[in-house]
Amino acid sequence: MVERAETLGQLFRQGLRDIKSPMITTIRGKGLLNAIVIDESKTNGHSAWDLCMLMKEKGLLAKPTHQNIIRLAPPLVITEEQIQQALDIIRDAIHELPNLKGEKEDEIIPKEEKNVHIGLEN
Repeated sequence: MVERAETLGQLFRQGLRDIKSPMITTIRGKGLLNAIVIDESKTNGHSAWDLCMLMKEKGLLAKPTHQNIIRLAPPLVITEEQIQQALDIIRDAIHELPNLKGEKEDEIIPKEEKNVHIGLEN
């Protein structure tokens, strides 16, 4: 199980690197516990929270932590095919986020969840 988690984690991190987005400044992890650091200056006014909400809308749950860090921790029983599906969702969401405006933005990020700040004090 440990070897499988390490192998799939390496596959997942390589897939994140392959996205090659200036929005992702750091990719780190061990096994299937991973995180990406988001450069919010490249998101057109959006936050890591907003990216998580967009990914949720597309079918992937992730947890923002410390304002601009997103934790990605798939279950140990995940398959390679499911990892690829997750990477596709992450890629699509990262490309879509900077242009998210208007009604679509309001559908994905409810008014009461706009400008949510995730920090050490929360």
